[in-house]
Amino acid sequence: MRKMDKKCKIMLCIGILGFAVAIGGKIENHRMVKKYEDRINQSVDIEIT
Repeated sequence: MRKMDKKCKIMLCIGILGFAVAIGGKIENHRMVKKYEDRINQSVDIEIT
């Protein structure tokens, strides 16, 4: 029972942390994703040509 409680607490902490990061970093993530997409597109263009 105690082991299960600890596991649940850890899962809950990870869930809350992930949720907070997802909300807080949504705008930042969008920018980062855009940057990475641009980089990937450039790489693909270079590979194609």
